[in-house]
Amino acid sequence: MPPTPPIQTTVMESILFVSFTTATILILLPYEYIDGNPVPTVIFKGLPSIFHAFVISIMFAFSGACNALLIPNKPSIVRFCRYYSLASMASAIALLVWTISMGNSGG
Repeated sequence: MPPTPPIQTTVMESILFVSFTTATILILLPYEYIDGNPVPTVIFKGLPSIFHAFVISIMFAFSGACNALLIPNKPSIVRFCRYYSLASMASAIALLVWTISMGNSGG
């Protein structure tokens, strides 16, 4: 079995780093409570559904990258984890860009 190409490992490591850093930053942001759920007031003010979708996307990106890096000898599983990690990170970025482009109108 050939080893994982370095470029794919670098992408997965980058996704792992970005998702972990994002989760750490989210903990430090000021929150408001909407229907009992904390929502950061910096970017997702008044948008709890989008915030929760963003967090779920970040969690899937992290788990996919972590699994892809930890299971090097199962190429089909690694490929699946790599794809859902990339798709989840792309979803998180799209949600973030969409929220910023809305101009924090709050709904």
